[in-house]
Amino acid sequence: MVMPHIEETRRQIIIAQTFRKGAKLTFSEIKEKLENESIYENYYHNYTIGNKTFERDIDIQEIHKHCFGVSVAKDYKPQKIVLSFSPVAGKYVKSLPWHDSQKILIDNDKELRISLYVYPTDDFKIELLSYGNEVKVFEPQGLSDEIKQTYKDALKQYE
Repeated sequence: MVMPHIEETRRQIIIAQTFRKGAKLTFSEIKEKLENESIYENYYHNYTIGNKTFERDIDIQEIHKHCFGVSVAKDYKPQKIVLSFSPVAGKYVKSLPWHDSQKILIDNDKELRISLYVYPTDDFKIELLSYGNEVKVFEPQGLSDEIKQTYKDALKQYE
Protein backbone atom coordinates (compact mmCIF):
# COMPACT_ATOMS: atom_id res chain seq x y z
CA MET A 1 0.00 0.00 0.00
CA VAL A 2 1.32 3.45 -0.92
CA MET A 3 1.48 5.94 1.96
CA PRO A 4 -1.17 8.73 1.71
CA HIS A 5 1.39 11.56 1.60
CA ILE A 6 3.17 9.88 -1.32
CA GLU A 7 -0.14 9.47 -3.16
CA GLU A 8 -0.93 13.16 -2.51
CA THR A 9 2.47 14.32 -3.78
CA ARG A 10 2.14 12.13 -6.88
CA ARG A 11 -1.37 13.46 -7.49
CA GLN A 12 -0.22 17.09 -7.17
CA ILE A 13 2.62 16.55 -9.63
CA ILE A 14 0.39 14.89 -12.22
CA ILE A 15 -2.41 17.46 -11.86
CA ALA A 16 0.02 20.38 -12.10
CA GLN A 17 1.70 18.88 -15.16
CA THR A 18 -1.65 18.75 -16.93
CA PHE A 19 -2.17 22.48 -16.54
CA ARG A 20 1.40 23.74 -16.99
CA LYS A 21 2.56 25.06 -20.34
CA GLY A 22 -0.95 25.12 -21.77
CA ALA A 23 -1.67 21.39 -21.54
CA LYS A 24 -5.37 20.80 -21.00
CA LEU A 25 -6.53 17.28 -20.28
CA THR A 26 -10.02 16.02 -19.65
CA PHE A 27 -10.83 14.48 -16.29
CA SER A 28 -10.83 11.02 -17.85
CA GLU A 29 -7.33 11.64 -19.24
CA ILE A 30 -6.19 12.83 -15.81
CA LYS A 31 -7.77 9.76 -14.26
CA GLU A 32 -5.95 7.54 -16.74
CA LYS A 33 -2.65 9.29 -15.97
CA LEU A 34 -3.09 8.76 -12.26
CA GLU A 35 -3.40 4.99 -12.83
CA ASN A 36 -5.05 4.65 -9.46
CA GLU A 37 -8.79 5.18 -9.32
CA SER A 38 -8.82 5.55 -5.53
CA ILE A 39 -6.68 8.71 -5.73
CA TYR A 40 -8.96 10.12 -8.40
CA GLU A 41 -12.14 9.26 -6.51
CA ASN A 42 -10.85 10.72 -3.26
CA TYR A 43 -9.77 13.96 -4.90
CA TYR A 44 -12.61 14.72 -7.27
CA HIS A 45 -15.63 13.20 -5.61
CA ASN A 46 -17.34 12.94 -2.24
CA TYR A 47 -15.84 10.45 0.14
CA THR A 48 -17.11 8.59 3.17
CA ILE A 49 -15.39 7.73 6.43
CA GLY A 50 -17.53 5.47 8.60
CA ASN A 51 -21.06 6.77 8.30
CA LYS A 52 -20.08 10.38 7.56
CA THR A 53 -19.91 11.66 3.97
CA PHE A 54 -17.66 14.59 3.12
CA GLU A 55 -18.55 16.56 0.02
CA ARG A 56 -15.98 17.98 -2.34
CA ASP A 57 -17.05 21.17 -3.99
CA ILE A 58 -13.97 21.58 -6.11
CA ASP A 59 -13.11 23.37 -9.31
CA ILE A 60 -9.72 21.98 -10.28
CA GLN A 61 -9.16 24.61 -12.96
CA GLU A 62 -9.82 27.40 -10.47
CA ILE A 63 -7.43 25.85 -7.95
CA HIS A 64 -4.61 25.67 -10.51
CA LYS A 65 -5.48 28.81 -12.46
CA HIS A 66 -2.55 30.83 -11.09
CA CYS A 67 -0.20 27.94 -10.28
CA PHE A 68 3.18 27.44 -11.82
CA GLY A 69 4.71 23.99 -11.63
CA VAL A 70 3.74 21.48 -9.00
CA SER A 71 3.19 23.67 -5.95
CA VAL A 72 -0.32 24.47 -4.85
CA ALA A 73 -0.04 27.91 -3.32
CA LYS A 74 -1.43 27.96 0.20
CA ASP A 75 0.55 30.87 1.63
CA TYR A 76 0.74 33.06 -1.47
CA LYS A 77 -1.53 35.38 -3.37
CA PRO A 78 -1.26 35.56 -7.16
CA GLN A 79 0.75 38.56 -8.32
CA LYS A 80 1.53 40.37 -11.52
CA ILE A 81 5.14 39.49 -12.30
CA VAL A 82 7.15 41.28 -15.00
CA LEU A 83 10.25 39.57 -16.36
CA SER A 84 12.83 40.58 -18.95
CA PHE A 85 14.67 37.84 -20.86
CA SER A 86 17.72 38.02 -23.10
CA PRO A 87 16.89 37.62 -26.81
CA VAL A 88 18.02 33.97 -26.84
CA ALA A 89 16.11 33.00 -23.69
CA GLY A 90 13.18 35.09 -24.93
CA LYS A 91 12.82 32.90 -28.02
CA TYR A 92 12.50 29.86 -25.79
CA VAL A 93 9.97 31.54 -23.49
CA LYS A 94 7.88 32.60 -26.50
CA SER A 95 7.91 29.10 -27.96
CA LEU A 96 7.03 27.44 -24.62
CA PRO A 97 5.03 29.95 -22.56
CA TRP A 98 5.37 29.70 -18.80
CA HIS A 99 1.69 30.27 -18.06
CA ASP A 100 -1.67 30.96 -19.72
CA SER A 101 -1.60 34.51 -18.33
CA GLN A 102 1.68 35.29 -20.12
CA LYS A 103 1.55 38.53 -22.11
CA ILE A 104 4.32 39.98 -24.23
CA LEU A 105 5.06 43.59 -23.27
CA ILE A 106 8.25 44.20 -25.29
CA ASP A 107 9.77 42.02 -27.97
CA ASN A 108 12.82 43.47 -29.73
CA ASP A 109 16.46 42.65 -30.40
CA LYS A 110 17.44 43.63 -26.82
CA GLU A 111 14.86 41.79 -24.71
CA LEU A 112 11.62 39.92 -24.40
CA ARG A 113 9.61 41.41 -21.56
CA ILE A 114 6.56 39.53 -20.35
CA SER A 115 4.01 39.75 -17.60
CA LEU A 116 2.43 36.82 -15.79
CA TYR A 117 -0.19 36.55 -13.09
CA VAL A 118 0.91 33.65 -10.89
CA TYR A 119 1.69 32.62 -7.34
CA PRO A 120 5.39 33.34 -6.65
CA THR A 121 5.96 29.85 -5.25
CA ASP A 122 9.29 28.15 -4.66
CA ASP A 123 9.09 26.23 -7.94
CA PHE A 124 8.50 29.51 -9.80
CA LYS A 125 11.56 31.03 -8.10
CA ILE A 126 13.64 27.96 -8.94
CA GLU A 127 12.65 28.32 -12.59
CA LEU A 128 13.69 32.00 -12.51
CA LEU A 129 17.03 31.11 -10.93
CA SER A 130 17.64 28.44 -13.58
CA TYR A 131 17.83 31.20 -16.21
CA GLY A 132 20.74 32.89 -14.42
CA ASN A 133 21.74 36.17 -16.05
CA GLU A 134 19.29 35.57 -18.92
CA VAL A 135 16.34 36.92 -16.88
CA LYS A 136 15.67 39.95 -14.70
CA VAL A 137 12.67 40.45 -12.41
CA PHE A 138 11.15 43.93 -12.85
CA GLU A 139 8.04 43.44 -10.71
CA PRO A 140 7.19 42.95 -7.93
CA GLN A 141 10.07 44.55 -6.08
CA GLY A 142 9.88 42.00 -3.25
CA LEU A 143 10.44 39.10 -5.66
CA SER A 144 13.30 40.98 -7.33
CA ASP A 145 14.92 41.57 -3.93
CA GLU A 146 14.50 37.91 -2.98
CA ILE A 147 16.16 36.68 -6.21
CA LYS A 148 19.02 39.18 -5.72
CA GLN A 149 19.54 37.96 -2.16
CA THR A 150 19.59 34.34 -3.32
CA TYR A 151 22.38 35.16 -5.79
CA LYS A 152 24.32 37.09 -3.12
CA ASP A 153 24.03 34.16 -0.70
CA ALA A 154 25.19 31.73 -3.41
CA LEU A 155 28.18 33.92 -4.25
CA LYS A 156 29.25 34.00 -0.57
CA GLN A 157 29.78 30.25 -0.73
CA TYR A 158 32.68 30.87 -3.13
CA GLU A 159 34.45 33.58 -1.16
